[in-house]
Amino acid sequence: MTADWENKIKQVKVKFDQIDNQCTNAYHSQSGKDIDAYAASNSGQTSSQFAAGLFNLLAGKYYWRHWIVLAYNPISGSNLHYVGVSGGHIKFRKNGRNIVVGSVDKSRAVMGKTQAENNMKGQAETKRVCNFWNRCWYTLKSASEIFNSISRSGSSFFSVVRNSNNANFHYHSSRAKFVQRSYFHLMMWG
Repeated sequence: MTADWENKIKQVKVKFDQIDNQCTNAYHSQSGKDIDAYAASNSGQTSSQFAAGLFNLLAGKYYWRHWIVLAYNPISGSNLHYVGVSGGHIKFRKNGRNIVVGSVDKSRAVMGKTQAENNMKGQAETKRVCNFWNRCWYTLKSASEIFNSISRSGSSFFSVVRNSNNANFHYHSSRAKFVQRSYFHLMMWG
C-alpha cells in the first residue's frame, strides 16, 4: 500500500513539474497579454501609479523573474525617445501612454551598474555641425544617436527619453541604473 501511495505522489509531482515548466515557458506571451489588459483597465492612472501597479502585477505573477516597467506619455519620433529591450515588450501609444517592460531570470547576474553609469554620463548630448560656408554650431543629438553610441554590454533594457514636460517619465524596478542628463533621461537595466 505504501508503494502505491509513493507511486501516486511521484505521478503528481511529475504532473506539477510539467505544469510549472509550461507556465515558465509561456511567461513571455502571457505577460504581453497581462500588460495589454492592465493598460486597458488602468488608463486613468498617472504614469507613476501605472508603472508601480504593473510592476507589482508582473513581479507577483512571474515571481521567478526580475522586472522593470517604464511608462511615459505617448511621445513619438526617434529624436525624442529610443528604447531597446531583449526578453520584454515595447508598446507605444497603448491606451494613452508608451509602455516598455523588461524581464530577466532571477538567476542572471546583475549588470555592472558602475560601468553603465559611466557610459551614460560620458555620452555627449550635443554634436557639432557645419554648413557649406564652414559656419559651425552645436545642436542637440537625437535620442536614437545617443542610444546607438552607448555600449549596452550586459544590459537587457536601455532607454533614452527626451527630458521635457510632456514626457512624464516614470519607472519601477529594483535593478535599474538611471542617469538624468540636461536634455535626456537615460536608463540601463539588466
